[in-house]
Amino acid sequence: MTQKIIQFSAKTGKFIKKWDSIVQASKGTSTNERNISSVLRKKTKTANGCVWMYNEEYEKRIAIFK
Repeated sequence: MTQKIIQFSAKTGKFIKKWDSIVQASKGTSTNERNISSVLRKKTKTANGCVWMYNEEYEKRIAIFK
């Protein structure tokens, strides 16, 4: 099962887009899949100027503020 991922600007922190998969995000942003995966696994902080997060983690974080 593929997990949706969220893309944010590393510079501003603003939401950019929700992607259906790492492959889709990689193709849509010309960012290497391994680099996105590295951010998702917390090995690096950014890839191609963006912060990446699994949708499930994002939903948990925003639920705190509701």
